[in-house]
Amino acid sequence: MAKKPTKSALKFDIRVKVEVTVPEFQPLASTRALDLKRLSKGNHKVEVGFLKGGCCPTMVRAVIRNGMVTALEVEQCKETKKASSDLSAVLKEARRRLQPRGGKWQPVAVGEFMRDSARFIIIGGGCIFICIWGHCLLCCARDGGFHCSTGDIATGPLNASKF
Repeated sequence: MAKKPTKSALKFDIRVKVEVTVPEFQPLASTRALDLKRLSKGNHKVEVGFLKGGCCPTMVRAVIRNGMVTALEVEQCKETKKASSDLSAVLKEARRRLQPRGGKWQPVAVGEFMRDSARFIIIGGGCIFICIWGHCLLCCARDGGFHCSTGDIATGPLNASKF
């Protein structure tokens, strides 16, 4: 008769070096052609660029209300998973340390946002690129928690003839 696997044979705490960066933002060239006068009236959602890293390029949209960018929406990859409570604690601390003083999102005029969208993505995007032991995750705040995705993890050259 086979033994049932145990949940955890060993559990311990260890200090680990964590590298955290803001994901690279690639603005869409088409944002330069937007009609800012039109966007200054009414409510709109505008695609402004992509975050690089994780499982896929992640679309970023600016939410515009009466000429002000009031929020940013970051699209989620299909492979994204909810972060564990332990990882969420690390991500909250990382986000706290990354944000500039007074770094809470404040609505900004659409013209100002479009002139320097990358600067605002850092504060309002809610995403963090975090690497631990050479494995990296793109994690974004969503629905009261964090959701994370990985890119392709390579550990060295693969030789198909060995398989």
